[in-house]
Amino acid sequence: YMGLQLLEREKRVLHDVENPEPQFAGHEYLLEKYLKPRARRDVIAALAEEKLRPTAMIDLSDGLASDLMQLCKASDCGARIYLERIPIARQTHQLAEEMHTDPVVAALNGGQDHELLFTVPLSMQEQVMRLGLVDVIGHITQPGTGCYLVTPDGSDIRLKARVKRPSSSCEAGRHEVYPEGSGDHSSKPRRSLEQTASSTPPRRSCRSKIPHNPPEGAAAGKKR
Repeated sequence: YMGLQLLEREKRVLHDVENPEPQFAGHEYLLEKYLKPRARRDVIAALAEEKLRPTAMIDLSDGLASDLMQLCKASDCGARIYLERIPIARQTHQLAEEMHTDPVVAALNGGQDHELLFTVPLSMQEQVMRLGLVDVIGHITQPGTGCYLVTPDGSDIRLKARVKRPSSSCEAGRHEVYPEGSGDHSSKPRRSLEQTASSTPPRRSCRSKIPHNPPEGAAAGKKR
C-alpha cells in the first residue's frame, strides 16, 4: 500500500522532468513488499510442523480491516483488534510522516501484499506465539457484536467498509474501511484472535479464501 503511494508520488512529482530521478532511498522495504510480494510459506510450514491447524484463514489482499470483516461475516462472528498490537513497519511510519498521512490508515487498508490473518483456539495461543512469526492482535467475539478497533485509551471504534468505485475489473468489490465512531462494546469475547504475516497468492489475485466453518479460538498474523 505505502509502496504504491510512494510510486504515485514520484510519478506526480516527476511527470514533466526530462531525466527523472525518483527518490526511493530509505523506502526499499515498502517497494519490495508492493512489487515483489512473497508467499509466507515459512509460516505455513511452521504451523504444519507444530501440527497447528487454524480454524479460519484469509489473505490480506484487500487490507486488514476489510478482510477481517469478510472473515467474520463468513464465520458469523465479531472481532476486536487492538491498535497497539498491529505491527507497522518503521518505513511505513517514516513515509506516512513525509506524506502527511496516518500510518494506521495504511495498516487497516493496505493490501496486495497478501499477509495472512488466521484464527486458532485459545488453547493453542501460546504454542502459536512461540513460533516467533506471529503477532497477536485481538480476539474473536460472539455473533452480532461487529468488528472494532480498540485504541490505547480503551475506546472502541467500529470498522465499516465503504465500497470504492473499481478502477479495473480486478478491483471490483474492494472496500476501504473507515472508523464509524466509538461505542460501548461490553460483550465478553468468546474466542481469541492473533494475526500472522504471510503473503500467499500472487499480488494481482482478486480472490480471497473464505472459511466455511466459524473460527473457534484465537487468531494470528503480521502486518506491514
